[in-house]
Amino acid sequence: MGRIEELHKKINALASVPNEVPLKYSHLIEVSQACALLAVKRGENAELASMAGLLHDIADFKIFNKNVTAENHAALSADIAMKILTELGLTSEEENAAICEAVKKHTDKNTTDTALDEILKDADVFAHGIKDIALKNFRGYRWDKVCAELGISNCRN
Repeated sequence: MGRIEELHKKINALASVPNEVPLKYSHLIEVSQACALLAVKRGENAELASMAGLLHDIADFKIFNKNVTAENHAALSADIAMKILTELGLTSEEENAAICEAVKKHTDKNTTDTALDEILKDADVFAHGIKDIALKNFRGYRWDKVCAELGISNCRN
């Protein structure tokens, strides 16, 4: 079994709490898949990108913290992600640090960071935007950039 599949199993177990699924978990999967796609396209590590996507909003699961806010969810998710990754032992300390740093930075869409950080930020915007194409709050330079990168010419519809 691969590392991503192991991480899916762990998150599935966490997501089995009533009322946590499907929306929160489906968003993690959507972002994870967008991360893998963008990483492959950009020549980056798709496995680590996919793992970052699976963990980026993990604090939103009520079993971890009932006081999650828009302002603190990235930092809390990074802390929980480190615990999960360390517990699973599938990744090296360097990989854990890179994944958790991307998770921690994913809400700061106005700065440019490492390649993995950028993949997660772009994938999060793309997943939100494609999930509900009528939402306008995810339209902006990241949305436009990812659409252009993927060869989608009519993203402003």
